This record gives sequence, C-alpha cells and structure tokens, in this order.
Amino acid sequence: MDTKQSDVVDRFVSLLVSLTAYVLLVFYGYPYLGNIAGTAAAIPVLVIAWYFGLGGGLVAALTSISTNMILLLLAGANSLQDPLALVFNTFIILFYGASAGFISETRKELLKEISLRETAEKALQYLNAQLEGRVKTRTRQLSDLNSQLSAELQARKRAQAGLQYRGSILETIAGIAEETLKADKYVEPIPDMLSSLGKATRVERVRLFQNIPNSNKKGTMLSLRKEWVSDPRFKDRMGLRKIAHEDAGLQEWQQQLAAGKAVSSTTDVLSPSIRAMMSQEEIRSMLVMPIFAGSQWWGSISLASITNRRKWGAAETDALHAVADILGAHIQREEEYERTLLGWAKALELRDQETEGHTQRVTRLAVELATRLGYNDSEVTDIRRGALLHDIGKLGVPDAILNKPGKLNDSEWRIMRRHPDYARDMLRPIVFLHSALPIPYAHHERWDGTGYPRRLKGARIPAPARLFAVVDVWDALTSDRPYRKAWSPSRTAEFMSKQMGTHFDPHILPVFLKMMADLGELPARALKRAAATA
Repeated sequence: MDTKQSDVVDRFVSLLVSLTAYVLLVFYGYPYLGNIAGTAAAIPVLVIAWYFGLGGGLVAALTSISTNMILLLLAGANSLQDPLALVFNTFIILFYGASAGFISETRKELLKEISLRETAEKALQYLNAQLEGRVKTRTRQLSDLNSQLSAELQARKRAQAGLQYRGSILETIAGIAEETLKADKYVEPIPDMLSSLGKATRVERVRLFQNIPNSNKKGTMLSLRKEWVSDPRFKDRMGLRKIAHEDAGLQEWQQQLAAGKAVSSTTDVLSPSIRAMMSQEEIRSMLVMPIFAGSQWWGSISLASITNRRKWGAAETDALHAVADILGAHIQREEEYERTLLGWAKALELRDQETEGHTQRVTRLAVELATRLGYNDSEVTDIRRGALLHDIGKLGVPDAILNKPGKLNDSEWRIMRRHPDYARDMLRPIVFLHSALPIPYAHHERWDGTGYPRRLKGARIPAPARLFAVVDVWDALTSDRPYRKAWSPSRTAEFMSKQMGTHFDPHILPVFLKMMADLGELPARALKRAAATA
C-alpha cells in the first residue's frame, strides 16, 4: 500500500473514532451540557483532534485525551460537579485515547506486514518468472541435447549395423574362398556360394551366367549356369536360360562387362531392353559383375532385389567383385587343368595314329549324353575329364603293339588290356582326378560281365563308364581305321542295338541313339530300325 492510500486510511480511522466519542459524549452527556452553544463549540475542537490524531500511537492518544478534556470544559460546570458525569466522561476519554492509539498501532503493524507480504510476493513473482525462464531454457537445451543424443545414437546404430553387415559379408567371402580352394571343380561350391552370397547381401536372387558360342549367329550368348533364390516365387520368370546379347539388346551391357566394369541399376543408365527385361522379371534393382578367367571374359554373376529398390553400395559391389575374382581364379585354374589333360590326350594321339581327333569327339558326345541323362555340373565335369583321359593308360603300351597295323595276338592283347590298370596307377596319385577315374579304368567293362580289367557286370560298372562305353564304340565304328573303313551311322546304330543288354547298358543306349538323331548324325529311319532290332 502506498503513502497516499495510507494517509486516507489514517484520516478515516481518526475521524471514525472521534465521531464515535463525540456521539457518545452528546448522547450521554447532553443533560449535563450547559447549553447548546457549548455543544456546538465542541465541533471545531473535534475536527482539530481528528486531524492531529492522524499520527497514531502516543500522539493520537494524547490528542484524543486533550480533545475530550476540552469537550468536558465546553460542556459546562454542571458536568464537572456531577460525579457520575465526571466518571463517565473520564472513562470515555480514556477509552477513546486507548482505542485510538491501539487501532493506530495495530493498523501500522498490519500495514507493515501487508507491505512485507506484498514485497515478498513481488519477489516471489520475480523469482518465479526467473525460474520459469530458466526452466524453459533448460528444458529447451535438454530437448536439443536429447535430439542430438538420439540422432547420434541412431547414427551409431546404423554405423554398427553397417559394420556388422560388412563383417558378415567379409566372413562369407572368406568362407567362399576357403571352400573354393578345397574344391577340385569350380562347379562344386557354386550352389553354396550363391546361397551364402545371397543371404549375406540380403537379396532375393543370385545368378551365374557363362558366355558360350552362339550356334545360330555370330558372337556369344549368355547361358544361365546356376541360380539361387530366397523364395521359390522368385525363380526365373522369363524362362531365361540362354539369350543372345544382340537378341536382348544387350550390346551396351556386353561391352561394359567385357571391359571389366560392373553394371548397376543404381548408377548406370540402362537401355530400354534391359529395363524391359527387369520389368518382366519384376526385378527392382540389379548389380552385375563380370568374371574373367585370366584375360578372357568368362561370364558374369549378378545380384537382384525383387521386393524393394536397392541402392547398391560399396559393400555389395566389393563383395560381388571379390566373389567374381575367386570364381575367375578357380575357373582359370580348372581351365589350365583341362588344357593339361588335353595336352596329355594330344600326346597320346601323336603316339596312336589311329585315334587322331577321337578324344575331342568322344568328349563332346559324352558331355552331351551326360547332360541329357540329368547329370549335374560336377558330374559332367568328371565325365569330361574322364573322357579326355580315357586312353591315358595306353602311354604304358609299347609302340610296336599300339601302332601294329594288323590284329594283335593273344600275348599282345594281354598287354593292351592292361592299359586301364596303367591309367589307374597313373591317375590315382592326382587328387583332383579321383572322381574322373571310373572312365579310364572301367570303360572296357561290358554289361554282361565279359569285359576287362575286372569283369564287372551290370550296375556294378560305374555309371560314367557305362555311358562312355556307348560313346567310345560309336566313334570307333564310325571312324576310319587302317584295317577297315568307317561304318555308316545307320549300320553302327543297328549293330550297337544288337549289343544292348550284353555290351551296353539297355537304359543308356536308346537315349544315346535318340540324341544322335536329334543332332542330325543319325537318320530317323535308322533310329526306328535300330529300335526294332533291339
């Protein structure tokens, strides 16, 4: 409360007390008043008392007592002479003075307390405002800090997930490299390789393509060798097995891969034909890496995302590049093996003048027949190697017997028939050729058990050897020899049909003859005749 307001209150309280005393004096003391004039004269005195009584406390009390004494004198002698009036007026005077002083002091204390409370309240309001501001500022700072911490935590989680992802991929690549080094044939670890790579990179499809000569046109074509899918629903939807680069409009793709560059749907502008192919197979994103066996572009390996559009990063690109390098190195090693085997076969043909070109022909037919009979890639590789080395044991046969122009006598035949044993002894120490050994060692066995060297019978003869026996006899009969001219395919088919169940496996020979007819090397009528002969 300010000074102006306090002054008004003081005046009001003093006036109220003075008026009360005056009313009581007039009401009780009127019979003793000397006259009306005395009573009227008391009014100015009362006003003066009211004004000076504003000081409160002792000043107010003395002023009130003095005022009432003056009022008594003005009231006249009658009031002084009457004892009762004197006592009454004295009581009024004391009561008035005490009341005025008490009220004034109490009022000041209350005003002081109110002032203190108002000051405290203002201080509290100020402190509260300051505290609220600080709380808001601190809350905002904590919120910003929390956002920063949350963003940093998310970034660390993403970084940790990325490191775990890359670590998983590196571990997968290390496993692939280890398994590939253990394998004798590059095709053996491919199914597990594609599966591990697909799971590590979290894609729905991984494919391995090989470049093969296009038989109908110039150039090469892509041949799908292997495919892995995370779900059967994602299997090859176009029936894509072999496509010529020019047929699919993949010239740019071919050029880029042949130059050793990856093809990525994330960074490369793909041709409309590739986009159309991706759309038909519902591929959202694709990454293709070339495979080189030495300096020769062998084929490619690809990752495909079907369920979502992927942006291929360094992790996927590096992983695919590493796997392509591992495959390329292993394929190159295997091709060097094959060239070595072919060199051995060529060396044998240089000794055996009767069999020039024989090895290449029977190898081609054996691989084709094995494919038709449903052999897997690894088994076909064993058959190809076995076919290349089927007569390697003849290196142990003397030239005089090997190149004798006439028929061999019994003694010479005993030596000649030992060439499968020579082949076994030569190839057994070579670990990667163990699975190819059945053909060099057992292709002279006969279905009825009259063959050599072990006189095996029926299903006891290794299946690759039974398969190759058919191919070997066909090529021998349809080729010129010093002691006879080549037989016609029709005559050969008829002769071999008569040997079905004695020399040849009755389940394999019909498939072989049908294959030769499909290849255009056996007339359809001859095939029917051979079937009737059997």
